[in-house]
Amino acid sequence: TPEGTLWRTATSALVAVVRIGLPALNAATHGASAEVFHQRQEMLETMGIHTGGKLAGGGHKRVSQEDVWQTLASAFHTVLMPGPEVHSRAASVEMTPEQRRADEELEAAALDALCDAALTSCAAAPDNLRRRLVNIVDCGVDRPIPPEGYTGGERFSHVCLRKLYALCARGGESEGPHACTLAIARHALPVLIRRCEAIVLAYARDDAPSAGAADRLPRSRFEEMMCVLEVLETMTLDARVSNWMAEGNDDFAGHAGIATVLQVKRQSDSYTNARERTHLLFLYSSLCQVIMCRDPRVREQVQRLLLLIGTDLGMIANTALAVHTEDAV
Repeated sequence: TPEGTLWRTATSALVAVVRIGLPALNAATHGASAEVFHQRQEMLETMGIHTGGKLAGGGHKRVSQEDVWQTLASAFHTVLMPGPEVHSRAASVEMTPEQRRADEELEAAALDALCDAALTSCAAAPDNLRRRLVNIVDCGVDRPIPPEGYTGGERFSHVCLRKLYALCARGGESEGPHACTLAIARHALPVLIRRCEAIVLAYARDDAPSAGAADRLPRSRFEEMMCVLEVLETMTLDARVSNWMAEGNDDFAGHAGIATVLQVKRQSDSYTNARERTHLLFLYSSLCQVIMCRDPRVREQVQRLLLLIGTDLGMIANTALAVHTEDAV
């Protein structure tokens, strides 16, 4: 457990506040009943944001959306990013297997509350706080691997990778409290691509054929690499996210040619306006670095990704990927 009893209490409270109070907060933002307003007030008080009661004219004092989301971001930061020294101490604490599992499940619930509740209902949150919330998920990938016998940290890092994937893969509603999902996908995508690129290049460097047999990478590195490759294979993107990636924004400077590739692809008679795998184009160079790595399972998965790029661009028939899969079985 990152912080023992205090951490458990704080995390449980945060999860409850987000799941119960956030819908009321969003409803009250657009005007709602007195009951919903009361629920919103209770949520704010629980978060330590004091509204000060009613105004002289009978109305209620307004608490800015930025105050609310700033407090939420700080709370998520506290429970999900307590720092490596805290996890080091926690790993050395003697706990029953049941308690460790309970703490891991509670931490996973906090991550779910962040990714599946807060980041899908943050239309009223300022843009800088949306980015901060996405970065909290990304920082979870850096969770240090605990000593042998405690696997929660490693598992949590993989879950964070898959959560980033989920944030990128969502579409976007045009109205309502979930209208933010497209914007969140655009924030999360460069974060995920940079993270995957760093992991892929580090693996290619450390598992090159020139490395000695004694320098075999630990199993945790292989599992991390396979998690990345599986995420990249599974993920597809809303075309609007692909467009934003390729339009020369600051996060993807130097990839202007991909916009041309997408334009040509979409003019093809075979284009069906389906979801796309444009993220693989941005990682093409990095993936090529892993083709010669020593582990055949990694090589096989990378080959699948390269075939998917060709399939997505209409240069390779889907049957080619199917045949490749059958040959690998």
